[in-house]
Amino acid sequence: MLDPQSRCSSGHTVTFAWAPPSASTTAIESAVDALFLAISTPERRWNMWTKNAVRSEFRKRLEAAERGELHPVDHVKRIGRASAVDMFEIRWQGITVHEVDGDGVVAYPIILARLLHVEPPEHPDHFAGIRAHEKQIGTNDAETTLLQNAEIDAAVGTFWQYEPSDWGISPETTS
Repeated sequence: MLDPQSRCSSGHTVTFAWAPPSASTTAIESAVDALFLAISTPERRWNMWTKNAVRSEFRKRLEAAERGELHPVDHVKRIGRASAVDMFEIRWQGITVHEVDGDGVVAYPIILARLLHVEPPEHPDHFAGIRAHEKQIGTNDAETTLLQNAEIDAAVGTFWQYEPSDWGISPETTS
């Protein structure tokens, strides 16, 4: 059986919502904030340019998702784990960060960021972001899977928490 294609790679315009919705900013800006927070750790150092560059990459990918322009698997992938919630991840594969450890040792690791989202059948022109996180790579595949499953479980919790409010999908934007 083929994986269903995400609306974000359909070539058709879709509207993004973020759960929880914010009255003070757009859904995309709320998601950008959540993504940046997810990759910000005490060891990471950001200056004005690196912070703006990373946030811009997040924003551009989400805007491309709204235009239905993401490339399957490279940019958006269905979560294959069996769950009561069908979800996808928008992927950022190569974010270089500047880290300084407690001993002052500088490193520039490349990290992965993910935004988990749902595409509710009752809202065919929308997708709703429900979890932003840095993908953690364990010491082996089993550990990586456990870490990933913890993020998926948290996203499922958010899905059910915000289902009564349609995950922030506004009635004004529903066709």
